[in-house]
Amino acid sequence: MLGSADRRSLEQQIGTSFTNFSVDDFYRRVCPAHDVCVHNAFREEPGLGHADEDCWVGRNEIPDPLVEGGTVTWVVNNLCDPA
Repeated sequence: MLGSADRRSLEQQIGTSFTNFSVDDFYRRVCPAHDVCVHNAFREEPGLGHADEDCWVGRNEIPDPLVEGGTVTWVVNNLCDPA
């Protein structure tokens, strides 16, 4: 299980482009064995605005508690460009 400080750190990653936050590096720091132990899912809500920014995070949905193998859902204005 990830600690409350780790959870708060994730909760604060809103109002920016998902591509500006190295979430995999964050997971490697907080997960056992320094491996990515949390999954990401994306839900698109175009009404969030910021059409000029790719993958702008309006909010995130984090299970409580957040455990290894859990999924954080990032609610974004458009789906992240994998390029």
